[in-house]
Amino acid sequence: MTAIAFLGFLIVLDRGLYVALDAAFRRTQTGEMTGGMVNRALAERADAVVLGSSRAWHHMDSAVLSERLGLSVYNAGCDGQGMPYVRGVADLLLRTCPPRLFIINIDGRTLVMSPDDYDRIATLSPFIDESPVVREMIHRRGTFEPLKYALSRSFRFNGKVLGIFKNLMETNTLVGGFSPLDRQFNPDTAQVEALRIEAGTSGAPPENDPFLKQLLVEVIESAKRSGVDVVLATGPRWTPDGRLDPVRKRLLSEVTDLGAKRGVPHVIMTTENTPVLRDATLYADTAHLNRRGARLYSELLADQLIELSANGTLKTALGRTRAHPAEKPRVAGQGNSAVQR
Repeated sequence: MTAIAFLGFLIVLDRGLYVALDAAFRRTQTGEMTGGMVNRALAERADAVVLGSSRAWHHMDSAVLSERLGLSVYNAGCDGQGMPYVRGVADLLLRTCPPRLFIINIDGRTLVMSPDDYDRIATLSPFIDESPVVREMIHRRGTFEPLKYALSRSFRFNGKVLGIFKNLMETNTLVGGFSPLDRQFNPDTAQVEALRIEAGTSGAPPENDPFLKQLLVEVIESAKRSGVDVVLATGPRWTPDGRLDPVRKRLLSEVTDLGAKRGVPHVIMTTENTPVLRDATLYADTAHLNRRGARLYSELLADQLIELSANGTLKTALGRTRAHPAEKPRVAGQGNSAVQR
């Protein structure tokens, strides 16, 4: 009886902790690692939602996009996240408050498998009961993950308790979720040398992972079933010569083909096809635009989205006339537009 009583005590304690922590968590609207930012994204009920990694979060200025497109826009990007996170957040949005448009940030290596993709998906663990997609992503983290979550209701908040109570004291001051970077890149730094070292690294070239490709397909297909438009968007990285390296170009080409087969356009703007983005003062580091660069990129991206709406590629009615007619991006050898269909 003692063992049974102790087990009962543990169950009651676990349930009590879960109720308290869940109530606190639902009140948070900040927190990259706790999932509080997702609460805000769901509460916003925006017309258009940006999804992706830090290059979505720091590159796509919600206020600029909203003003030019004539839609409410929320940036739900998150540092370090990959396609499992995109799949999970998209499913949560489609189940509760479907937007009219998803803008999904795609980098050259978005679909190249990294162990971090699954480690960081634990950010969404508080939502494990609200989405079978989120549950599957989290269970894939390890053999014993399903057992851990089955035995303990409060386990979903493992490692998040201090963060949740810290986030309760914070106010989300980001406009439309967008997180601008205010530093300016110095092209004379060691980061340039790191780029050269990376370019010369030997070994097998990376490949797009079939499972991650399937996740992107599922995002597209589930969005379309809900009547939601999808656009894939690739922004710039700074390079000394302004060229996109052949490996990233090949990986992006596969993503373009994947989208084209499903009627989804891929807007690619790099330093190679959009010369105005070669200016090093627009960057916070080699991989990220700063606030000024993000504004320019968002204006150019909005121009492309408006064109896609005008020509019927997107059913969502968007915006007004082009803001930068002289800067229409070009893709060498692939026609006149940065939009690949």
